[in-house]
Amino acid sequence: MSLAFSHTHPHVLGWKSYRLLRKKAMEQELSWSGLVISLSIAFFIVAGCATVLHTIEQSLNASNAPRYNQEHYLQAGALARSVFGVHAVAAATAEYKAAPVKETEYVTINTGKEITKEITFKNTGSLSWKPGVVTFETGPFLKTVSQVKTAAWKKVYEPAALPKEIKPGQSVTLSFKMKAPPLEGTIQENFQLVANAHPLTGSLVRVFVTIEKANAVSAPVPSTPVSPTPAAAPAATGATVVPQPKLCIATVDATNVSNCNTNPNENNAGNGISSNMLLSGQPTIRVGLFSTLAAQRITANTIFSVYGGNQLLASSLPAGTVVTLGYNQSNGQYSVSLPLVTQQTASPLRVVPAFGGIVTLLDYRNGQSPQDNRFRNIVEYRYTVPAKTVWLINELPLDDYIKGLAETTNASPVEFQKVMATIARTYALYHYLRGVQFGLVDASTKHSADHFHIDSVYDQVYRGYNSELRLTGLTQAVEATRGVAVTYNNQIVITPYFSNSDGRTRDWTEVWGGAAMAWLKSVLVPEDNGKTLFGHGVGLSARGALLMVNNGKGWQEVLKYFYTGTQVQKVY
Repeated sequence: MSLAFSHTHPHVLGWKSYRLLRKKAMEQELSWSGLVISLSIAFFIVAGCATVLHTIEQSLNASNAPRYNQEHYLQAGALARSVFGVHAVAAATAEYKAAPVKETEYVTINTGKEITKEITFKNTGSLSWKPGVVTFETGPFLKTVSQVKTAAWKKVYEPAALPKEIKPGQSVTLSFKMKAPPLEGTIQENFQLVANAHPLTGSLVRVFVTIEKANAVSAPVPSTPVSPTPAAAPAATGATVVPQPKLCIATVDATNVSNCNTNPNENNAGNGISSNMLLSGQPTIRVGLFSTLAAQRITANTIFSVYGGNQLLASSLPAGTVVTLGYNQSNGQYSVSLPLVTQQTASPLRVVPAFGGIVTLLDYRNGQSPQDNRFRNIVEYRYTVPAKTVWLINELPLDDYIKGLAETTNASPVEFQKVMATIARTYALYHYLRGVQFGLVDASTKHSADHFHIDSVYDQVYRGYNSELRLTGLTQAVEATRGVAVTYNNQIVITPYFSNSDGRTRDWTEVWGGAAMAWLKSVLVPEDNGKTLFGHGVGLSARGALLMVNNGKGWQEVLKYFYTGTQVQKVY
């Protein structure tokens, strides 16, 4: 700003007027310069915030910072963008995601032999995968012990490491060895990518491994069998009978345990069990099997009907009839297609077999040979808005669900099977009752948005009717413990379990914080001394429980030991 006068002619305006105007001019000049300085400072503050927050994002990608810390940083980034308009930081939307080339694979290995397996993932998220930050592990639980691990693995739960940084949009092929255990049959192995103690979204790969006897005249005997049975008496010819190995715990979250002899002192299920009828009868539980946007061909082994909500769409279809269920996202309509007709409805579809029949999902393969695609009772085909996908939901009596779990094998003693059946039932009941408590008739708080109580993979491994046929020991245990659950102060409680401890279990608060669970206290597990902790460590150690049973402990005694102050009660 300039003034319309000259310093050489102050008399024109008068001396006092000149000094007054000069003072105002200087004040104006100072005011404008201050504004410029303030704007400059603000610019550098904003730029500094952007730089700092970008550095935080980079450090999060390159470290194993806990998830809660990440969330705080991400919130800070969002706040900076909303206040300052900073767009240099993308942390609020940054995420780890992956897509395997194949979600399910099948391999065959001769007993005791090794093969090289390759699994390819594409980085579909917005964060780079850096070696040491993103790891390749067994699953779906963290640090799961694999049955096909070899000495070449990086860790017992980590088959291989990322060879380099994998940026968004890039793919990586991980090569690793798999060795067949000394048993025959089909087992499921799961692999996943992990970052910050959380599996990457979409990264789970299921590998079904069929183990066959080598075609040699005399197969070599493994020097250290996984789980040998006691040697039988020599044959009359004097030939030595070689012990046949078997697997004691065939679960994705359990270690292989030797000493598999059946406990001769198995308790009767009714002994020492008090009655506490918390439920009027056996509940019906809803199990989330899998999600898809593809149409599904379904049939049943008895006559069956198809409903759209409460509306009957197809009645008394003959056994073996194939119906195709679909969903159109654009108009929100479900469709039921028969050979000569197609029905549409806005309500979720339900396939209901008569006489407690078995429903077969023809487009779904999840398991062993024969494929695990058969399920008791009702199957529902329902689109869920939050997930933007269709869930296939199996609705069936609770004990039938327990029979279809794949958390043990027939090699495990029945007394141990009773332990597993009871805690699996209790775990499912806990989630079911929370759904009832919170007014969610057909769901629980955990899976309420998807309208089911429990997941078939991440909650408990459920394989349905074919698994029930294979695991006759578990079926026996379920019948022996029907309606029995673990309670504390006459209330059904959550019963977490894991592979094995390192000599002690963990207190609930030690692992997950929050309010203490009186029944989930740290207890010593001498049977696990010298082992490395596998799993979260809270509740029951599967390995410890098995060895306690093999050493003469009853199933109820084992439960009460791991779940402090609890009772084993019949609740329906």
